[in-house]
Amino acid sequence: MPPVAHPSPRRTLSTLALLAACTTSPSPPPPCTQDLLAIARDYPSWPRVSDQANFAPTDCRIPPPAGVQRSTSEHTATHGQKLYFLFARHPDHYRTGTDPSPTGQTLVKQSFTAEPVAADAVPHLPNPGPFGRTIPAEYRRDGDQTFRTGEPRELFVMHKYPPDTPDTDQGWVYAVLSPDGTRVLAAGALQTCMKCHTEATTDRLFGMYRERRR
Repeated sequence: MPPVAHPSPRRTLSTLALLAACTTSPSPPPPCTQDLLAIARDYPSWPRVSDQANFAPTDCRIPPPAGVQRSTSEHTATHGQKLYFLFARHPDHYRTGTDPSPTGQTLVKQSFTAEPVAADAVPHLPNPGPFGRTIPAEYRRDGDQTFRTGEPRELFVMHKYPPDTPDTDQGWVYAVLSPDGTRVLAAGALQTCMKCHTEATTDRLFGMYRERRR
């Protein structure tokens, strides 16, 4: 895993307005830390808008630090990707894809390593679940391969502030938190997130159909 990215002094100065909106600490850590920690604490009580574990795109990873890099990636085929469940603070708005999202909308991807399992080892539900699912939610079939959620990995968060909030992506703050939700590893207008989400046609969100394919 790449080292955690820490904001430079110049970056910290440029985000003072955003920091002031998120914390009263005189020397705040990464942007909106208190809001993000509260999100990590509360999101398990929100509706889960994905009916099964979905593959996350490769770019859902901790942004690398500045300077020369040495890749420690072990991405090989699908094993380098994570599985995730998606939670939404305002699920009805997210499902309908109404543009724009309200201030306060939050999405959390709870990610896991993808653990291969034998197809005949997958339990079957006695009755089809949501969307006709016949296997438990933590399992995912992908072609002729089957995976289940393994080790918990990072939490990937999108949280919306007013669109004119400085140093955000039209109000959106992207963040990466530790798997247990107790540490903010990176936050702000993260380029590794923006380069994908700026392609979305609905307020930086891809919606349910596109999420199922990503």
